[in-house]
Amino acid sequence: MPSAKMLSCSSALGADSISAAGFAAAGVFGARAVVDAPVRAELDGNVTGSSSVLVKAKGANLADARTLTISAAVLGGFGASLQFAEVGSSADVEAKSVDSNNNQQITSSGKVEFIAESNNDSVVHTDLAAGGLVAGIAVTVPTATIAGATTASVQGNVTAGSAGIKVAATSGNNVKVTIFALGVGALGPAIAVTWGEAEISSGADTDAIVLANASFSAPGGAVEVLATSVNHANSQAKSIAAGALAVSVMKSIARVGGGTLASFAGNIPSTATKTASLTVRARGQNQATVDAFIAAISLSLSGGVNLASAEVTSDASTVAETLDDSSVNVSGGVTVDAALTSDNQASDVIGGATVARSAHYQNYALANLSNISGGAIALGATVSDAKVNGAVTASLNGDIAGSNGITVTANGTNTVRSK
Repeated sequence: MPSAKMLSCSSALGADSISAAGFAAAGVFGARAVVDAPVRAELDGNVTGSSSVLVKAKGANLADARTLTISAAVLGGFGASLQFAEVGSSADVEAKSVDSNNNQQITSSGKVEFIAESNNDSVVHTDLAAGGLVAGIAVTVPTATIAGATTASVQGNVTAGSAGIKVAATSGNNVKVTIFALGVGALGPAIAVTWGEAEISSGADTDAIVLANASFSAPGGAVEVLATSVNHANSQAKSIAAGALAVSVMKSIARVGGGTLASFAGNIPSTATKTASLTVRARGQNQATVDAFIAAISLSLSGGVNLASAEVTSDASTVAETLDDSSVNVSGGVTVDAALTSDNQASDVIGGATVARSAHYQNYALANLSNISGGAIALGATVSDAKVNGAVTASLNGDIAGSNGITVTANGTNTVRSK
């Protein structure tokens, strides 16, 4: 009995704004791309007999905002742009059973599966230039976010054959902001200001959950509860100001807050032929990287302020657990396993250039910035902050009434680089 729902959604906006005048020119421009539709596959009711049961939801979402803004004039130019790309909090991908009366029965002679899979991308790219003889001011504020969750959950009573029962949630989330800003004032001030933020929010969780009112039986078969995620947030920015007075101000943020959870709170009772094993496994990979470069060049006074923050927050935990309400009786092993996976990235962008990685990372935060200030008086300030706060936890609670072995493991490597 297959039940599946698959959906691919995209929102892409690319736009240009070019202003030119003999005296003065100003341009203010915005772009917004949003995907906020859910993908759900639900089994509500009973299955009294089948050769297999598959409840699967698969979603792929892309929000892409790209702009080019140019303002130029003999006297002065002002250019401002705002970009927003979002895979929203309603863009969930869910595969679940619904058992509001606590009496659902799902029966199969074969395998029973609840599978949720998502692939989300949120991308902003902006190029901005403003200039004139007297003044050039360029301001850009791009934001890219992912907030949709991926969930596989079961709360019914499931009986399967020796092919077993699987509850699995898998996600890939990638958010990226790329900025170039240029301000030129030949005889007066040149100012370039950027504020870019790339975030995978705490709502973008990946959860595989067996709830407390669920009872699983798979004589001779395995029960698997699996949650796997890869979350990458990247912010890249270049800002240049050149004039009689040159000021460049930049703030770049990359933040990952989506957690990964595999949780079992149900019951596996003893049967004539016992269920073979229980595996509760969580795999996470969370990376936040920032590369920010500014240059302020002037014949008199120049200054640059460069702030970079790359963070894997405490919400981005990787957790495998059995809860207090659980009771397990199997013939084989009980495994509760939480770990991080290594990336396959070949390089980072550092100082605007592609630099080969000397190693592969699991949880990773990189905040790299550089300032160039040139003039009779040159000032500069930089703050670079990189943090990893995402825990890796495996815990065994509840009762193990029967097994031939119990394994509880947690393993991960965190790498932080700031310069």
